[in-house]
Amino acid sequence: MSGNLSSVVPVATDDAESLHQRLDMLRAACSAALSVDELIVIAVSQAKAATQSAGGVLFLLDGDELTVAAGAGYPPELLAEWSRFPVSANTPASDAARKRRAQWVSQPTEKARRYPELAAERTEYLALAALPIMSGQSMLGVLGISFRESREFSPIERLFLLLLAEQVGITLDRIRAADRNDGVIDAALVADPVRRRTVSEVLTVIDAARDAIDRSIALAQTFCGAGSAQLSLIGDDQMVAGGSGAAPSVGSVSPADESLCTVTMSLRAPLVVVDALSDDRLTSFPPVRAGDVRAYLGVPVTVGGVLVGTFCVYDRIPRPWSERQQQLLTDLASAIGTELTLRSIIARDAGLLDAAEAHVHLLESLTAAEGVRQAASVLLAAVSDMDGVAGAAVVVKDEQTNVRYEQVHCSEPNAAAALAMLAERGPAPDSVTVRSLALSDVIDLLLGDAASLLELNASQAVKAVMPGRVMSGSLVVALTGQADAEQMRRDLVDLAHFGGAVLDRAATYERHQLATSRAAFLTAALAQMEASLDVDETLQRMARIAVPALAEGCLVYLAESGGFRLAAASHLDARVEKRIRPELGNDPVFVRLMESALAGSATTRDQLPAWLGAERLRSTPLWARGKLIGAIILLEAAPDGLPRLADETLLADLSAHAAITIDNALLYTKRTAEVAALQHRLLPPRLPFLPEFDLAAFYEAGDRSLDVGGDFYDVIAVGEDRLVLVIGDVCGRGADAAAITGLARAVLRTVVQDGASPARALERLNDAMRSAGDLGELCTALVAQIDGRGDASSLRMAAGGHPLPLLRRAGVTREIGRYGPMLGMLEAPVFREVEVQLSCDDVVLLYTDGVTEARRGSEFFGSRLVTAVTEAGRWAEQTIAHTVQAVEEFRNEASDDVAMLALRPKGRSVARIEVPDVRDPSSRTTVSSLLRQSLPGSALTRRLTRSVSAALARVQLSVTGPVHVEVLRVPGAWRVKFSRPAPRDRPDRRRSAMTAAAAVPGSVYRVRHGLQILESVEVAAHDE
Repeated sequence: MSGNLSSVVPVATDDAESLHQRLDMLRAACSAALSVDELIVIAVSQAKAATQSAGGVLFLLDGDELTVAAGAGYPPELLAEWSRFPVSANTPASDAARKRRAQWVSQPTEKARRYPELAAERTEYLALAALPIMSGQSMLGVLGISFRESREFSPIERLFLLLLAEQVGITLDRIRAADRNDGVIDAALVADPVRRRTVSEVLTVIDAARDAIDRSIALAQTFCGAGSAQLSLIGDDQMVAGGSGAAPSVGSVSPADESLCTVTMSLRAPLVVVDALSDDRLTSFPPVRAGDVRAYLGVPVTVGGVLVGTFCVYDRIPRPWSERQQQLLTDLASAIGTELTLRSIIARDAGLLDAAEAHVHLLESLTAAEGVRQAASVLLAAVSDMDGVAGAAVVVKDEQTNVRYEQVHCSEPNAAAALAMLAERGPAPDSVTVRSLALSDVIDLLLGDAASLLELNASQAVKAVMPGRVMSGSLVVALTGQADAEQMRRDLVDLAHFGGAVLDRAATYERHQLATSRAAFLTAALAQMEASLDVDETLQRMARIAVPALAEGCLVYLAESGGFRLAAASHLDARVEKRIRPELGNDPVFVRLMESALAGSATTRDQLPAWLGAERLRSTPLWARGKLIGAIILLEAAPDGLPRLADETLLADLSAHAAITIDNALLYTKRTAEVAALQHRLLPPRLPFLPEFDLAAFYEAGDRSLDVGGDFYDVIAVGEDRLVLVIGDVCGRGADAAAITGLARAVLRTVVQDGASPARALERLNDAMRSAGDLGELCTALVAQIDGRGDASSLRMAAGGHPLPLLRRAGVTREIGRYGPMLGMLEAPVFREVEVQLSCDDVVLLYTDGVTEARRGSEFFGSRLVTAVTEAGRWAEQTIAHTVQAVEEFRNEASDDVAMLALRPKGRSVARIEVPDVRDPSSRTTVSSLLRQSLPGSALTRRLTRSVSAALARVQLSVTGPVHVEVLRVPGAWRVKFSRPAPRDRPDRRRSAMTAAAAVPGSVYRVRHGLQILESVEVAAHDE
């Protein structure tokens, strides 16, 4: 068979040269086909062999039905069943014909869903492809192939099958045309793109010339006495532009190669037919065979010297045409041509004005574009709306920053990807070039990916390359067969020159904006990181700063002995952030992945947990003082074409500053822990429990630096009935002050325990300070000695330069004692003692000058201390708490240390017990038993028991755990108290640093001791 290939092999190469050779052989085989039957055999055999399919079939379109022209590999009964079926049927071939798109079905489930009538149990075929066979816009048939197994079609296979269908369509149209008109139609003239473009222009003005056309048609029909008159425009098809009599309605379309009007235009002269059945040239034409045309007179119509169609009259019966009628028809055709020419010129001029305005608008839009993406969008929109454009893409690259922008106008994802590749591939010239790409060029650049463009009916492309000083860009436009590729090329030449300059300007602007943003980000980031010296807070600030400015997520690791520890994390998605610590904190696989990223290894999406939503890890080491202290890990999503703040320079600057900040915070934490330990040892770890005295203490460092404070206090129990209170303030801070503080506390504790009086204790401390060397430190101190029991005691005190204590009695607060010289100043100072008798419920408050000198602007707290003590609750702990609150509400900054020590005689202790768990049901029995054993009378016991039971119930509602229960004898009454150690203040997180220091009992900055009185019940003594 003359048109068949000598050998057929499967298509399975990605080599462009081999693919072109295969396609050349296919074209040669189709071109050599002399009949439809021969072509059908070539099509079916090529389709089967190229894909190793089980079956191949060719359907031809017959009206509204598809008929089997030939098939191979199918059971005869199946071919007979589907020998003819409507285009409207639910089959792959019908879909291909209706949608004019190839249909690919790879899986049996998809086939069963889309085409249930072709289920595998009926046809035994699991996968298939159906490709439309077209000539221009005319549907000719469908080529189908089937497989008995699931089948994914490779891009190369799709491309070959699409080109096979296209070549079969071209050849089938050629053979049919040759059979029908035997050369009377000039196919080259009909297909001439310039002529077709002119027809397209005429179609836009035909309505404007409607009156003139209708008058000419009516005149021609009347003067010639014809049954019908018609004006036909010949483009891809014949379209009726006007008619009368039995002529088809205006706008009717029929194949151009089946029309006598096309013959007339091909002759380029009038066609005079008396009886078409007697003219061998015309007997095969459908209108003649159908009896619609027997006599025909037609004259070609030209517009601007270009043949666009035919003006004709015709009858259903044979008849002659006179010379006058021929002349009239010629004159009328000329008049119509002139009218259409004038209308076309007017429309062309208007179109030029519109085009000029559109061009100006385009230039204005490009000039106004503030960024590369916006400029690229304007370029893309400018070409996407042009006639014959199947799709377009713009790809812009910044070689310096490696930023790539991509925008595509195309509804099909695969075709969109192919257009982007086409825009990016190929040589990169150093000047503006605009190149027309034939289908072979597209295949050279894309190979199998060109198939997706063919499915859009794109047979060519135009590519504009726009190199610039800053940016280089490519604009590619895929065109259908109806597009004017040359006009598109001319349009893109102007667009490319101006577009390249605009992209350069936009890129320069973006670089400036990006540089400004990076500088602003770095400044803000450094300010944020340096705002704290707490390690945890610094690390978390680092993680927060990076999201979302640099990435979708950020992890900060600290280097520790044996590896890395996840120290902070942040993510744009709160749900993801919540999962990071528990799931990645101790995950050795992720740590190894992070370490690989630090070493420079690339990470892929598949290596990361899917729930992270990250495309890759970006790792930056943290080096400080020549040591690796950690790493910053950025979780980046897929690139969106936008420039990112996180370029290598920014990350290097950020990591360098972050490393220094984190290292400083680590050093600060270490030093804070050391200071906390030292400060803790300069204060009593706890206050002694005294059955008959209520004690409370408070300490707060004012200057939150890394220096040890100078305030101190102590409570020393000397014998059974003697208690000594000490409070002092060393001038200055730091190591020297700490040395004097330690000396003062040790000396006072030693001499007091040796029996020294308050004045003598201060003298001994003064001697010790003056003999301690050249420290030059001064100190104030107050020593108060309490003798006696909780219901009757005395206070003897001496002050050395220290503020005098306050005594609150019966709601009145006053200062007690006498001032003495500061310690360390004089060689032989005199300290005067003062003795005061204390009664039950008196409150004595010792304090340092940090209380009275607390400031709010130029005001001092001063005498407000007396008011605060007076208004405070009756217990020592309440006095401390109220005074602290008053000071904090008054001052606007804490600049000096504060120390307070409060004492309250609470009565003579009769009995006490500790209830392990106040909410234990047995606690009520325990307390009742204590009362019965302690109280002298049954009436008193019953009365007090009722009150105590109610108090116990209230305590059980508010607290849990151990509670102290005390029975006290006070003047004129009995008292039962419920208490527990006062809750310690939490470390002040304003300057946290407590990661290490919090392990020391009592914060380095704030210490609070005392008993919290939960309930107190009192019964008069006359009830005994």
